[in-house]
Amino acid sequence: MILISLLTIAHFKPQESVHSLYLALTLIPLIRIISVSIPLSGIPEVLGFVVVSVPLFIAGAMVAKMIGLSHTEVGFSFDRLHNQLLIALLGLPLGFVEFLIVKPVSINIAAASDEIFMWVIILIICVGFLEEFIFRGILFNVALKVLGDKKALYFTSLLYAALTISGQSFVIVIYAFLISILFCRLFVWRKSILGLSLAHGLINITVYVICPLFF
Repeated sequence: MILISLLTIAHFKPQESVHSLYLALTLIPLIRIISVSIPLSGIPEVLGFVVVSVPLFIAGAMVAKMIGLSHTEVGFSFDRLHNQLLIALLGLPLGFVEFLIVKPVSINIAAASDEIFMWVIILIICVGFLEEFIFRGILFNVALKVLGDKKALYFTSLLYAALTISGQSFVIVIYAFLISILFCRLFVWRKSILGLSLAHGLINITVYVICPLFF
């Protein structure tokens, strides 16, 4: 219903500035719709992330094209790689803190050592890069133009945090909100999702691969 409503509003406001924002917002319910509607029975969990991420990547690319965002606006920039790598390293301490928060319900995907490398790649591309592409590259980018700096910052972060509500942890929702604010600030600073995607991936790798190995 949310998806249909957003598409309907966007259709009737083609000339207004909010048109692009409504289109960008359609990606949020799509994340949930695709993740629960694609049959994944019989598919290894690690490949399930790939199956879900592919249509979301395609949808994101289509929305970015319809809105008129160039690849540089979305954040596909390799300028100042040393700064991008420093941003990426933030994922280690941030991931350790998240591990301490979710530890009672964390899943040790590192149990099968032959799958660790595959999990690392999947968590960087199909989770880190995908979510940064959608939330920072598209949604935050559009919200900046429509809502302004501060409103876009909190608006995007609230939506990002809302997707963690299913984890039934108020602390992790707040933590996700704060991480999103930090990542939005870093996106404004560097205009790139490269370092942010690596940092995002490292957070998940630290939570589900590195920390379970040592703790």
